[in-house]
Amino acid sequence: MCSDISAICNFVNSIGENDLERRDIPSHSHQPLPADQTSCSILQMAGNYSRNKGRRLEQELVNILKENNLQACRISMVETGRIQKGDLLINNKWTAEVKGGEQVPKFVYDANKEGEEILFMKRDRQKWKVCIDLEWFLNHLDFE
Repeated sequence: MCSDISAICNFVNSIGENDLERRDIPSHSHQPLPADQTSCSILQMAGNYSRNKGRRLEQELVNILKENNLQACRISMVETGRIQKGDLLINNKWTAEVKGGEQVPKFVYDANKEGEEILFMKRDRQKWKVCIDLEWFLNHLDFE
């Protein structure tokens, strides 16, 4: 993956003003980067922000689950040799995936505006999925 990022960075850094004109991109749309900041560092910062945001969301959920007497921990794919899938392990039985931000479709929140507790959803030729509020999950499921 690092070699892919390096290749992209090298390509982006190699584009000059003449290349922009040849591609019919108006030269006024190209603003030079500050001397201390390369295109590559911008790409890496965006990746770091996204990764750190994911970690923060995962840790926030782990803390909430622990406050409600559930065993929860983040799964490190490095420590498990990429064998254990998912973001969290809950009660040593369930793996969970954590998504946040724009990855979560707006309809998931819009669907339960009328007070329904559970959202069932299914894409064509896919398995059924269930979505519930975290509060409802903590109050109604038996974790024994």
